[in-house]
Amino acid sequence: MRAIDLQNTKITDIIKDGATVLVSGSGGGLLEPDAILQRIEQSFLQTGHPRDLTLVHGLGIGNGTDSGLNRFAHAGMIKRIIGGIGAGARHCNKCVRITRSNRILSLRV
Repeated sequence: MRAIDLQNTKITDIIKDGATVLVSGSGGGLLEPDAILQRIEQSFLQTGHPRDLTLVHGLGIGNGTDSGLNRFAHAGMIKRIIGGIGAGARHCNKCVRITRSNRILSLRV
């Protein structure tokens, strides 16, 4: 395994369309990789890639408004969410909206 310089690497060189992305942290805005999640979101908004992602998480990651899992809540960005809390968690209220509109599959484990 090699180290990746995230400052000088395009996200789409690391995360391809259709990839599975695991997000970990303590939940509720603590110890979360939000700078990386923001880079993924910015890449999608600017280029449309990476898209059709499977998002896997064990906790509600984010502040419930604009960080964490909510960064993935754009039409076409994610195809499915697999999580320990489910898309009903307040930490991903934008994910709840796209799940309820049947635009993505949400599985709670």
